[in-house]
Amino acid sequence: MDALPEITLAVARLTRASVAQKIWQTKFRDRLAAAAEKAGSVARKSGLSAEAAIRREILGVAG
Repeated sequence: MDALPEITLAVARLTRASVAQKIWQTKFRDRLAAAAEKAGSVARKSGLSAEAAIRREILGVAG
């Protein structure tokens, strides 16, 4: 049973990484949803295609 502390530490690290990844994922989805909403608004106001609005607002690429 000498490996038990190492296994416990590994499980704790994996759990922390999993929680951090889920937090990042939630924040990313929120930011993406906000950017998509803004892109849709820009597309409606300026007559851009959905693709052009996404490029402009989400990717930051004009044209």
